[in-house]
Amino acid sequence: MVKGNQPTLFSAAKARLGNSADKRDFENEAHTEERASGELVRRGSARCRVEADDPEIDFPTARARRRQSTTRTRMLPGGTVDVRVEDRYCVTNEVMPAADALRLVRLHWGIENGPNWAQDVVLVEDAGTPCRQGRGVAAMSWLRLLAYNLLSMWRNKLPPVRDESVASWRRSMETLRTALLLLGDVPATLG
Repeated sequence: MVKGNQPTLFSAAKARLGNSADKRDFENEAHTEERASGELVRRGSARCRVEADDPEIDFPTARARRRQSTTRTRMLPGGTVDVRVEDRYCVTNEVMPAADALRLVRLHWGIENGPNWAQDVVLVEDAGTPCRQGRGVAAMSWLRLLAYNLLSMWRNKLPPVRDESVASWRRSMETLRTALLLLGDVPATLG
């Protein structure tokens, strides 16, 4: 992904690919549309080849520049239409059909917004490392992964309430904690 912290490469990609409002002809372009969270979301992918003597791109294996665009359209109260456009640029060594590039980006964000988001935000994994040396690092990594998978399975089995399509992470954590605490009391009551 090319961002503003690489100003020469970013401006070169933007100059060559333009923005999603440009009506340029590209070698390969694809679009998808879906409704999500009350918005119409249109995603697009466009590609142009990297020339071998391109002075702005100093990557020997670079073969293509790509623009991934997302346009979100929402109807606001009072009939006003809110349109937000986000363009992302990348340089890649893969020359793939635009439809495949769109699928690949969706898969990437599915992972980022699923397990990685839950581990980072819900389980506060980025807040610190409880163990920093020896075998403890690997042991803690495995324990965190097991905890995430247990919580994720528990969440998928919990019935949703009110407006939820699936149980919230917070409610899942609270009910799993309660269940595990109650389970800890079961041997004492059986004996």
